[in-house]
Amino acid sequence: MWWFGGLNGLQVLTVNAVGTFNVIRLSAERMSQNPVTEDDLQRGVIINTASIAAFDGQVGQAAYAASKGAVVGMTLPIARDLCKIGIRVNTIAPGSLSFPFRNVDFDRVVLDAPFGETA
Repeated sequence: MWWFGGLNGLQVLTVNAVGTFNVIRLSAERMSQNPVTEDDLQRGVIINTASIAAFDGQVGQAAYAASKGAVVGMTLPIARDLCKIGIRVNTIAPGSLSFPFRNVDFDRVVLDAPFGETA
């Protein structure tokens, strides 16, 4: 139960939480060198991906939910730090969705749809 695709809980936390922090750190360092845009005085935007599990973790998802909760938790303080140099930081938290067209062959739909129209 505490293994996730060959990863243990500590590895999941390291990849999702520490990895996200490091990517933000390195990205912000590079973005800080960007010239400020004339129209909105921005240097860049960082968008992290969390998960609905950060707010509503399921059975067997303790490490995953904690790691995504860490991503959510670091967003606001990092955004406050980086706004001073023109970098915005946001996090999205997608969840599972149930659609009536669950078994649709999307490759066929996209290929058969006329250009500029939705199928």
